[in-house]
Amino acid sequence: MTDDGVLRMRGENIVKWRCLVLSLAATAACASVAAGADVSPHRQTLALDGLKPGAVPEAEAAARAFSTALKNGDREAVLASLSAQASISEGGHTQTRSEYAAVHLAADIAFLRNAQITPVSLGSSTDGDAAMVGSENEIHATSSKGKPVALRSRELLRLKREGAAWKIVDVQWESTPLAPAVK
Repeated sequence: MTDDGVLRMRGENIVKWRCLVLSLAATAACASVAAGADVSPHRQTLALDGLKPGAVPEAEAAARAFSTALKNGDREAVLASLSAQASISEGGHTQTRSEYAAVHLAADIAFLRNAQITPVSLGSSTDGDAAMVGSENEIHATSSKGKPVALRSRELLRLKREGAAWKIVDVQWESTPLAPAVK
């Protein structure tokens, strides 16, 4: 292998390591309330275009209740918000409701417990008994390793009316690290 090949390989490994670190931070941080896990600090892919504040108040209330339950550590309320067939996607990984309950929900609750969450936007749209609610938040928290974490988080929920209630059938979270404040 040439020196150029060695340097290119080392550079690729550094990029992979950096992506892994950012991915782990985003996954740990995006613990629910908002947005998922695009680890690229320069682009966000979760489109919230076309969602209007107050378009579907009942669905927005269900989304806020879900977020509040996560923040407050109310596992039963989180699971009650989710349809039995719900899927949860974050960081390119999708889980069923039961997988999420068994594996990742506790980490999301732990992360959000002391997080400072600042709402940026919330909007919704409807198509009969289906609705979408999207939100964007800034999250300042502490990672499981005790390091400060600052994220721009996006959440897109797809909901379906089940009787009189709106149940979440799909959760998509994505987050990007916020740039450090310039002093």
